[in-house]
Amino acid sequence: MRLPPVVRAWIACTLLAALPSLPAWGDTAWPSKRLTIVVPYPPGGATDIVARVVAPRLSEVLGQTVTVENKTGANGHIGTQFVARQPADGYTLVMGNTGAIAVSPLVSTPSELGYDPIKDLVPVRMLMKVPNVLVTSNAFPAKNFQEFQEQARQAAAPVSLGIPGHLSSPHLSAESMRLQTGVKLSLIPYRGSAPAMTDLLGNQIPVLFDNVPALVQHIREGKVRALAITAASRSALLPNVPTFNELGLKGLEVSGWSGLMAPAGTPAPVIAKVNEALDKVMRQPEVAAQFAKLFLEIPDSSPQQFKDFIAEETVRWRRVVTEAKLTANP
Repeated sequence: MRLPPVVRAWIACTLLAALPSLPAWGDTAWPSKRLTIVVPYPPGGATDIVARVVAPRLSEVLGQTVTVENKTGANGHIGTQFVARQPADGYTLVMGNTGAIAVSPLVSTPSELGYDPIKDLVPVRMLMKVPNVLVTSNAFPAKNFQEFQEQARQAAAPVSLGIPGHLSSPHLSAESMRLQTGVKLSLIPYRGSAPAMTDLLGNQIPVLFDNVPALVQHIREGKVRALAITAASRSALLPNVPTFNELGLKGLEVSGWSGLMAPAGTPAPVIAKVNEALDKVMRQPEVAAQFAKLFLEIPDSSPQQFKDFIAEETVRWRRVVTEAKLTANP
């Protein structure tokens, strides 16, 4: 049956109106401009380190410049919210991690956060997993974890313990430790690893929980004393540091993690192309060597695997958040 002219004209206009949006998923030339990786935390932490190792190599694979931009504040919420509101074209990505993606939604509503990590972002690839380590300043009298527990239990006031961010992986590790041991602690959140380490070295705080990359060099140089690590087994980088499991604390095999995420609605072919490019980057021997030096694990990760992992992390930390009565603010 021949359609009336008016109907044919309407169909033609509708198809033409759709054409400008087609390149986002149909243009095989993607990417055709610079990409930006947003790190929602200050420089110096594991998330930032990983982004800066990956960015130049991702640029080589994709054939476009990839820059790293730190957009800090509100425990990673500002940078994450920024990316969630960007065009869904694959040109702006965010380094998502434990706090901003898996834990913050347990204590804040999407309207409070300014984003919903499930609805507003889509996983691309997990880039690393890393354990945390408990350290003290050299001025603190405890020489091992057992002495640390005794000192904390006998102290007249709670022992100040620094963490590189509220609701971060080190924060959750510290809360898990406190719940199991009953030690009296006053947790002090910092805006990143660097200021926390500065205060530890300056004896402004006696104890710090942070990820291995932020602390390993200071431990090796004898500037701080490592008491325990949240790894499943001892680290080849820190062979003399016992695991919490060795010390009798269960459930403290904790890994911080970071991975790239894109605004929801980013075309599946674009997500697949970035994931494929990242796979090539993470398999490069020099990248593996750099990550190994920092005790960073490179997991296999499809977008679906990353999505499933985030769901598992949210379930895992719900109990700790509830038992420790954690809230959105310190």
